[in-house]
Amino acid sequence: MQYESLSEDIIINDEVQEGLKEFDDMSDLYKSSFLGELSNIVVSEIYNLKDLNNIHIRLPDGRTFYDLRYENYDESKIAHIMNEAEESSKNQYWTYIETRRGMQGIILGRWIKDKENIDENLGYLLIVIDEPVFAKKVYGNINLGGGSQLFITDEDGLVVSDWNSKYQKGTDSLHVDLISKITNNRTSKTFEATLNQEKYLVSSAHIRTPDWYFLGLIPFEYINSESRDVFQGVLIFILMTIAISVSISLLIFFSIIKPMQQLVLFAERVSIGDFKAELSDNSEDEMGKLSVSINRMVSQLKNLIIKTEEDQKIKRQTELKMLQAQINPHFLFNTLNSFKWVAMLSRNKTLQNGLEALSVLLRNTIIHKDNLLTIQEEVENLYHYGTIQKVRYGDSFSLNVDIEKGLEHYHILKFILQPIVENSIIHGTEEDINKTEILVNINIKNEKLHIVINDNGKGFDMNTIETQKRDSNKLSGIGIDNVNERIKMNYGTEYGLTVHSELGKGTTTTIVLPIFRLKE
Repeated sequence: MQYESLSEDIIINDEVQEGLKEFDDMSDLYKSSFLGELSNIVVSEIYNLKDLNNIHIRLPDGRTFYDLRYENYDESKIAHIMNEAEESSKNQYWTYIETRRGMQGIILGRWIKDKENIDENLGYLLIVIDEPVFAKKVYGNINLGGGSQLFITDEDGLVVSDWNSKYQKGTDSLHVDLISKITNNRTSKTFEATLNQEKYLVSSAHIRTPDWYFLGLIPFEYINSESRDVFQGVLIFILMTIAISVSISLLIFFSIIKPMQQLVLFAERVSIGDFKAELSDNSEDEMGKLSVSINRMVSQLKNLIIKTEEDQKIKRQTELKMLQAQINPHFLFNTLNSFKWVAMLSRNKTLQNGLEALSVLLRNTIIHKDNLLTIQEEVENLYHYGTIQKVRYGDSFSLNVDIEKGLEHYHILKFILQPIVENSIIHGTEEDINKTEILVNINIKNEKLHIVINDNGKGFDMNTIETQKRDSNKLSGIGIDNVNERIKMNYGTEYGLTVHSELGKGTTTTIVLPIFRLKE
């Protein structure tokens, strides 16, 4: 039902829930701001409900939390409504109500339960429909003839809405025998009845939600003024048609319009980036299935956006690590150059070569900020790195690179060979008296660029936990895992590196990249 869906939206709204919990702790200024925002939410929900009169929310002790139009109600009536709602299996109660200034309405009362603890009442919600506007819109244009009456009763026979009837809404009830005939069979039907010593042709239709009945009374005095034998059958048909039409109208009014309004509002919220929105239509019809599909689609879109943001964050972190060494390059190069001349004057050839290689390597790393280098340039950087390591490790290792002819000017990611060679030098020479030989082979295989780094160092057992600790020993701050992530981020998941090692037999690292060359 349309207004049940509206009430559901309000009572589970996060702002309403939090506001009821924290109302007593709010300052007056914050209350004013909060209620203004809450009013905007309510207005956006009801903008197309022309017969809605008021939305009223109270705290459990009866104090007003929110009032759309500041109406005054009989407090004993409100208490009765909320008691009935508490006892109802649906946690709600529909009935007729009249304000102290005489406004006639149909009211829905619902307790607002804490979403996190359904046994706790945070307050209660009252939704009031303008009864005359409602009656006119739904069945006010129906004319069954002179003296006819149209009205709606609850399951106890209390008149809650009428159009030109002789009953007093909210106080008059139908005779118990008439109610019994109506409620014993909830399908639409027509029968004769005597009310106040006057015979009527009665047509009834059951309104499933909120378990009410639509009744049409046509006096036999009017029917007899025509040819009864001919006209009665026609009238019965008309009454049945009207009953069915009204039932369909009520069904459309309460079941279809609201889901469509929710769908439009949901689309507007998603369009401005509010992916917390969700359609709450659990029906088995087409609208319910559409709601499930749309919710699933929005959830997938939300996850895709989150994944994209995470990928961008990882990429920025990787690029930041590549730029960590940018500290006053000119001062650094001038200092290294001074050290080189001191080493030259001291006739320390190894230190001189190491400082010169370090200067060139840092210049290529810091000054040249391009993410891509030619294979030839990357190999030159690798040789410079090897020269630097010889200052520390001496001749305990050798480094050789074999490039397939014609590949020198193809491009690869910058600084992806050094971490692997670093791993071979540091871990391959640990406690090893033999010279570690490192061979880098670059060629094309299966239309992809393959770079294989072999060493004859001591290797390691890939099944031990020590394997997971090797990446923590980093000289440059960019480990093997980081290289693998950079490759996959820039080229795709089909590319990357693999490591194979056996204890006492050395380590082989294979890098697979696309064949790529920048236009000059």
